Amino acid sequence: MNLINKAEAHVLYIADSEAVEEYGGPNINTLSEPFQHTGNIIIIAYVAFLISIIYLLFTKTPLIQKKMKKVLMVALSYADIVPWIMRLSLGIALIGSAVGGWLVSPVLGGFEIYATAQIVFGFLLLAGFLTTFATLGAILVYLMALSQSFYLFGSLEFLAMSVSLLLLDARRPGVDHLLGVTATYLQNFKKWIPVILRVGVGTSFVFLAIYEKFLNPDLAAYVVDITNLQNVINVSSNMWVLGSGTVELILGALLILGVYTRVVSVISIIVLSLSFFYFGEEVTSHITLFGALSALFVLGGKRIKF
Repeated sequence: MNLINKAEAHVLYIADSEAVEEYGGPNINTLSEPFQHTGNIIIIAYVAFLISIIYLLFTKTPLIQKKMKKVLMVALSYADIVPWIMRLSLGIALIGSAVGGWLVSPVLGGFEIYATAQIVFGFLLLAGFLTTFATLGAILVYLMALSQSFYLFGSLEFLAMSVSLLLLDARRPGVDHLLGVTATYLQNFKKWIPVILRVGVGTSFVFLAIYEKFLNPDLAAYVVDITNLQNVINVSSNMWVLGSGTVELILGALLILGVYTRVVSVISIIVLSLSFFYFGEEVTSHITLFGALSALFVLGGKRIKF
């Protein structure tokens, strides 16, 4: 069983165990170093100013407000396909984990013994057959993974989506729907699905920002170096760590609080997409994040009537 210790985080999809041993652990100097350079402080101030301008444009310009309102109304009309989005995301994630020999996350490698169970649950979700059974299986798989490593808090969106899927009783399209199988025992809780999703995704982001960037900054800086991110934005590795950690922390906090949920979801999807181009990260392990964020863009962050 290949269980990575110490700095178990998404940077571990790139860094090896030797790098963890050498660079893992807290270092306040790494995080404070960017503030010792005037250029970095100017960059921080400029970014804050730019964000403020964009915020004012989107919230104070009538034309933009009108267009945004129309877009969000159209997005809400997609609510009926949210169950399908979540089933696909969970199903593909489970099958991908099984093929890779993981238990939910690449951090938990060497779990081929559970591959069959993950494949079965995954294909059942894709087919929409025995949906409740498969969803409960996905929840059990996640809890088993969490018992192996607390890092799985960084994949809490997997659990949030599984619970949401259970509440939705998402059988259409699928074999269960064709056979007329229904369940109504959790219908009164469906309105909480947007809250469950945003808290799950937001907590994942906050956990990764704190544990990965702020508690293991040298390891994160090492990943910046080996992926040549300075060629993308010409700042120091330490500035990259501070900036990316801050972005994750802010996005996560906004999702947890339910502030501009749809906008934050879009921004988060863009950030995640860029990480694949520049980090070369494993796509399968992030697919539940994409699914949950897509569902949040459609549903918003408040309680909703299905």
